[in-house]
Amino acid sequence: MTVFISAHNGALLNVAHITHLEPIHATRVGVVDVYCATLTGGERFKVDRFAIEDDLLETVVVPSRPGDEALVITVLDRDDDGEPTREDIWVQRMPVLAWRIPVLRTGGIMPTPVLPDPPGDGDRVFIVTTAGLFGQEGWVENEEAAIANVLRYAVAGHQRLRETKAVEGGAA
Repeated sequence: MTVFISAHNGALLNVAHITHLEPIHATRVGVVDVYCATLTGGERFKVDRFAIEDDLLETVVVPSRPGDEALVITVLDRDDDGEPTREDIWVQRMPVLAWRIPVLRTGGIMPTPVLPDPPGDGDRVFIVTTAGLFGQEGWVENEEAAIANVLRYAVAGHQRLRETKAVEGGAA
């Protein structure tokens, strides 16, 4: 899901492209009400505190290394409500612009890549490394293994949905 916040000048800023938030005005000691948001391209905008989600304030963004790349895999919706197939898989390779790292290190939270086009809720992101691809489920050998992994989860999800509809339909 792409999230935007509104800047003072009316511009909508894609949260995934904000690399730094700097306090620039406080109404009283310890209470910041205006921040300067810096985007990946270096542009700077004034943003009100109420427009900023708390989790954005709890992360730092660091530049990526040249060549860092992500594989984003999307399972497209079918018109016929059928089971997903390989033809329903859309694969994009994107450069990693930066890494968003949690400031509050609580169990299991990992850095997330900042991509030119933020992935949607159902998209799976794999980080391309020299040893293979790393995603939410762990390591996979190559792009085809990542696609097979995503397709397997999509088919299982579709089957669970179909079973749930059958049970609900039978209960009526």
